[in-house]
Amino acid sequence: MPQGKSNTATTAGKDEWAILMDDSENYVKELRSNTKPLIQRVPKVLYKQETNNRKLFIPEVIALGPYHHNNPDLKDMQHHKYLAAKQLIGTKPIHVFKAGIEDVISKVRRCYKEDLEMEDDELVTMMFFDGCFLLRFIDLFVRCKLDELQMRAHLYGFIQKDIFLLENQMPYVVLQVLMNVTTKVDIDLFMRKMIGTSPNNTWATEAEPIHLLDLFRTTLLGEAAVTPPILPNADKQLFRSVTELKEIGIEFKKSEKSCVRDVTFNAGHIHSCLSLPLITIDDLFQSRFMNMIAMEICPDSKLEHAIQSYIWFMDCLIDRADDVKELRSAKILENYLGSDEQVANLFNEISTDLHPDLRIYGNVLSGLQRHRNNNVRVSFVRFYNTHFSSPWTAISFFAAAFVLLLTVVQTVFAVFPRQS
Repeated sequence: MPQGKSNTATTAGKDEWAILMDDSENYVKELRSNTKPLIQRVPKVLYKQETNNRKLFIPEVIALGPYHHNNPDLKDMQHHKYLAAKQLIGTKPIHVFKAGIEDVISKVRRCYKEDLEMEDDELVTMMFFDGCFLLRFIDLFVRCKLDELQMRAHLYGFIQKDIFLLENQMPYVVLQVLMNVTTKVDIDLFMRKMIGTSPNNTWATEAEPIHLLDLFRTTLLGEAAVTPPILPNADKQLFRSVTELKEIGIEFKKSEKSCVRDVTFNAGHIHSCLSLPLITIDDLFQSRFMNMIAMEICPDSKLEHAIQSYIWFMDCLIDRADDVKELRSAKILENYLGSDEQVANLFNEISTDLHPDLRIYGNVLSGLQRHRNNNVRVSFVRFYNTHFSSPWTAISFFAAAFVLLLTVVQTVFAVFPRQS
């Protein structure tokens, strides 16, 4: 009898090991096959209860997709989805739209990290109405006709936030199917308006995005440059804040583009220049960047840490309200959030526990280090800033120098009086 129990336990153990190995192999295959960022839940590591930032990741007005579909607090927007769908499809037969989504429903399921428990019919219906609302909102937004949605105007800002949440993403393939049947919506223009940039920001890849947040991130990043090497002794303390860098002769200038990769350092004989892209800080900034960071830190993500690196870089530059003021004066930062102190605190909060890739700004970090290590140049700049930063300091310097010169002359004549 004991022997029988032992054999049973051994057999059960082998079965468990076999299951474990099969699951591991399947997971590895899944990781290799997923080249795009899937729509998934936000990693819990980003939830900081002390700052109550859960609201940065969950929709407040409208649910798009399955993750928050059954949230009773968001059901009031359902009739607006029906209205948007009716406005979008016009007189076209609805079965054409349904058939188009049914053809890609298996692809839609693969866009999500979790196995969706919805039946195909329910999933197709949800994708149709959510996709119609999203396209209708984008189209009316770029044409400045949001009043046709027939909803309270104060909801527009909440919707702009909700459509860029990781857990609230719609597969881009659904939007493509709907646009193939109806009118093409200018999503690229919508992205530029959301970023607040000119047409020189273009979508750098020909691959179709998996969702709007993916497209927003790609547009914001711009063209990927060849990763330059960084100095062997480079670390995260290579430079200080904006005001401290100005003290050693580094000036700030707005880049031609608004891509966050467009950060360059140009060394000069005395003063050097750090060019930064225009950045707009408003009520939506934190939520959008935190959701892009969530994309980068998901366990199976293959995305580079470009957004995290940018936030880390800006946090190094912005330490106090004076730093924000300097960037505003250089037309690099537009503050629609409130006080400059609020902006400084915002970057300090977002930058917590980030994992930047220093190689992304390798040339910039190297240039800053070389400038800072040139003691002769730094000493000259500090001397110049002390005595020639304004007309009054220059006058004071020359006056003091003139008095000193007179004193020296007087001393010389006292020691060596003229011979009569």
